[in-house]
Amino acid sequence: MPVTAVLQQNLVSASASQAVYDLLLLLPSQVFQMGSSCDLVLLEFEWRFQYAAANDCLEQMRKHLLGRTAVLEWKTQYGHGIQDGNCSHGNMERLNDKISACAMHYQTHFSMLECFSEQLGKVHWTTNLRPLKNEDIQSILHGKDNDCLGEGYVITSWIWNTSGVDHTDEANLAECMYS
Repeated sequence: MPVTAVLQQNLVSASASQAVYDLLLLLPSQVFQMGSSCDLVLLEFEWRFQYAAANDCLEQMRKHLLGRTAVLEWKTQYGHGIQDGNCSHGNMERLNDKISACAMHYQTHFSMLECFSEQLGKVHWTTNLRPLKNEDIQSILHGKDNDCLGEGYVITSWIWNTSGVDHTDEANLAECMYS
């Protein structure tokens, strides 16, 4: 995009070095937000990328939630003692950090999708992706109060109803634990 050279000159101060690795790389959405014109085809490509990235973030979050559930179940059944408790606590902290990071990345991608969906004429994308709230980030096995609701009755968040969920595969569960 030829307009990016002008925008880069406006953003970079006069005293800054002009080395190649210091050049600002602008995405089509950033060019559009700065008030310049941008080819809608490029914006469409970025929108598709952000849509795929948001779905990937949800998939990673689901994997980490499954891993956290497995750690809790192991801790309940087999964890007796200080060493087991400390080990499982460390695993829980790491999984919680990964879940928070996935949620933050998802919210970033979702805000871009929301911002440019109207200009690109995207209408039905919100059937799969929704705004992520803290109460949406929950295990598939628990309801709102983190209590088991009973045999055969489970309330799931919308993140478990999007495409790409296979929570029955044991190999998938093992991958969740160690990724």
